[in-house]
This record gives sequence, structure tokens and C-alpha cells, in this order.
Amino acid sequence: MKGLKAAAVMPIVLASLAIQAQDQPSLVQGSDKHDFSIRCEKGGKVTLEVFDLNEVDSLRVARNIYVADQSDGRSLITYNHGFIIAKEQATYVTAADESCAFSRRLI
Repeated sequence: MKGLKAAAVMPIVLASLAIQAQDQPSLVQGSDKHDFSIRCEKGGKVTLEVFDLNEVDSLRVARNIYVADQSDGRSLITYNHGFIIAKEQATYVTAADESCAFSRRLI
């Protein structure tokens, strides 16, 4: 069915980005040109979620996602978010044992 295209995403897992400690944050590939979803989890619980069906309207799309490794094992994630247009800036600092995934929205 053509209506199910929203379920098709291309996940990019934070651990697979091979981000190393550096002065400059790394852009999540494609997030400067396409809408993305973000999902972070720790201990089986969702800690951050930006996706198209979020109850919070301003957390439905993410763009311009940058990830910077912190020397203590945590990551600093900066991104723009919004309802249809990602224009609000946000910053999120992960825990050392937290995992995050970034998925490009295909529609």
C-alpha cells in the first residue's frame, strides 16, 4: 500500500557513526537537506523522541543534527525541530550509557 510509506525510514545509529572526540561536531549525514526523526533510549526507556506522530507538535521533525563526543563518554546533540518546519533550536546531552538513532523520513 502506498499509504504506508511513512513507516519506511533509514536508521542511522549513533554508535555506527564512529564519532571520535574532536573539536567540531559531526553533521548527521543528510539532516541538512531532509527531515529526520530522533530516538534516544537508556535502560529500555525512551529519553528523547522527535517523530511525526509525537503528541508535542514542535517535536515532529528534526533537521541540522550535529553530534559532538564529550570526553566523558556522553554525546552532545544539537538540532532544529518543529511541527512541519524545523526552526526551533535544541540541545540534548546523552548519558554515557544512552543510545540514540537518527532516521531520515522518506515522505
